[in-house]
Amino acid sequence: MEDYKYLFKVVLVGNAGVGKTCLVRKFTQGIFPPGQSATIGVDFMIKTVKVDNDKIKLQIWDTAGQERFRSITQSYYRSAHAIVLVYDVASQPTFDCLPEWLAEIESYANRKVLKILVGNKVDKDDEREVPERVGIDFSEVNGFDYFLETSALDATNVDNLFEHVARRLTNSMKATDQSSSRYSNFKTDHSIGVQPVNLIERAQQTVNSCCGRTCRLGSHFILARAEHFHTMKTIGQLVCNLSSRLCTTLYEFSIGAANHGVDTGTGVGKTSILQRYTQGFFHHGTLATVGVDFKVKTVNIDKDRVKLQIWDPSGQERFRSIVHLYYRNAQAVIFVYDLTHQRSFDRLPDWMDEVERHCCGRVLKILVGNKVDEVQDREVPTVVARDFATANRFDYFIETSALDSTNVDVLFQQVAQRLRDELRAPIVRYG
Repeated sequence: MEDYKYLFKVVLVGNAGVGKTCLVRKFTQGIFPPGQSATIGVDFMIKTVKVDNDKIKLQIWDTAGQERFRSITQSYYRSAHAIVLVYDVASQPTFDCLPEWLAEIESYANRKVLKILVGNKVDKDDEREVPERVGIDFSEVNGFDYFLETSALDATNVDNLFEHVARRLTNSMKATDQSSSRYSNFKTDHSIGVQPVNLIERAQQTVNSCCGRTCRLGSHFILARAEHFHTMKTIGQLVCNLSSRLCTTLYEFSIGAANHGVDTGTGVGKTSILQRYTQGFFHHGTLATVGVDFKVKTVNIDKDRVKLQIWDPSGQERFRSIVHLYYRNAQAVIFVYDLTHQRSFDRLPDWMDEVERHCCGRVLKILVGNKVDEVQDREVPTVVARDFATANRFDYFIETSALDSTNVDVLFQQVAQRLRDELRAPIVRYG
């Protein structure tokens, strides 16, 4: 029987043809298979590596990138310790699909999974379509733990990739082991009848029995001593309260994928509007957004709770290749200009063209003139902007001030109301 300290499950995902299978076979078998056919479903290889003096076994899963296998491959995310998202540096469309893969990872993988972004086929330098800097920026903006470029053909960085994964996971596991040792006094003691109680499981049962539906509450397990059962009772009461709140919600709208892009040139106040609405303050001297940021806020529309995921992309030219990826799943796009700056208004047609190219399907379009508090410096009259909104078929026009909060809440209430009204068709009732 092979001796090893840890076994980790590593899952490779990404579009078909980006070279996932070739990376796995180069690392595990040392070969590059010419004319490799597309993976059908899921395949896996095993390789043992050394991290310091420890033997670490990597179980590397190679998933199909084709759409027809997605329902199969999603099930392999749940128990993954690391997910390696691969794109082809010589194929822009494979990079453009990364937000979709990220959304899938967020939906199905463990919250603490190690996320690695890999640009493969770096040997095709003459055919490169995705600059390395763009990959680095996307990685940083989206919270990846590591980024590098590889070539399965000439083995560039292939060993580095998997050895880095093994080291990161090993260090994390050792830290967990050390932390767990501090709770040794909570071990089961059969002599006095003290048993570990899984509070999350108990809470899950309570919610399911109340709501008649499955709600995943979490994956952290808590140990409680029997003599501290009054704590369990208190937590149980809290869970029952949560269950009651869930069950009294007549309608639930899933708007988690609604990326409300706030667009236009740098310095118009997009970030300030977002901070004012989600955090209730105005920060003087806010720095330009680097890449993309987002905030989440839940609002009540009549008796419905609507969750808004509000994305704040950079207006700087160097981030445009990243920003347009976030248009694809948007349900509303807010075009912001500075009404004291004519040039920001004049650039609106450019932003409209970009949204038209990259958005999919029907999208709610809102035009916002910001900085209405600077009355003396106004360069764009309200009537001019309103006519522009009407001529270009915007769904709504409003002027705001992030500084004194004029119309900021009204803006997002309108967005939520209109989206809610459009999404009312498939109503899910509970209770």
